[in-house]
Amino acid sequence: MKLAREVKVGPFILGGKKTPPITNETIKEMMNNVSIYLSVKTITSLATGLIIAIILLVFKVKLALLFALFAFLLNFIPSVGSIIAVLLPVQPSAIPYHPNQ
Repeated sequence: MKLAREVKVGPFILGGKKTPPITNETIKEMMNNVSIYLSVKTITSLATGLIIAIILLVFKVKLALLFALFAFLLNFIPSVGSIIAVLLPVQPSAIPYHPNQ
């Protein structure tokens, strides 16, 4: 009498014996999800860059548009990019500018 052996589906890294098949529908869904993510990330990064540009222009920081561009680009790096984008204009805006001295 043979006992039926059950094959469990598990992550490939953990040594699962069987992985689900990749179908065209799965690939289409993945591509759609990635496209939505990149669209939302681009709009959010653009809004962040515009807000930073406006704030820095109000405070008359030199190179405000360059810092806004950096904020837009660095916002695509998860977690660390936003922090770096905020810290970049701190030093130039903290040093007072006196051209006649």
